[in-house]
Amino acid sequence: MRFGSYAAAYALGCLLCATASAQTTPANTEPALATGQFALNINVGDVQVSLVKVIRDGDKLTVNVRFRPLSKPTWTYTDTIYDKKMSDKEWERNFYLTSGNKKYLVLKDADGKWLAPEELQLTSGAGSWSATFPAPPSGQKAVLHMLKLEALGPFTVP
Repeated sequence: MRFGSYAAAYALGCLLCATASAQTTPANTEPALATGQFALNINVGDVQVSLVKVIRDGDKLTVNVRFRPLSKPTWTYTDTIYDKKMSDKEWERNFYLTSGNKKYLVLKDADGKWLAPEELQLTSGAGSWSATFPAPPSGQKAVLHMLKLEALGPFTVP
């Protein structure tokens, strides 16, 4: 009967550990609104791309994207998805939202700079990205399109 007591104690311990880790989930692992993946590098494999937040502020919509490697890299490296040299045409062709029959481009500030990072670099397959677009009508479905990635969505516009 002693073995049964140890087995029960072990099972209870596993359950408690699983419950504790579920309650202490880090903020950067919030549930995704949409996910996709792409092959970043032959040495690393696939990277999960998650649309983690969509924020409406009046007539603007900001999207936040998270990148995470699906397997642990064996060394640290940096991979550039795009850099400061991208032309306006490349921005328009590679970063946009679609909703209904419309295409929404990343907005620019008063100085003509895109409301997104000037470059996107992933360190060992991990990183984040955000951009601000004109907001499609609330309640509509939208899809985010980004350079080198499969489309993320559909998600509901807040």
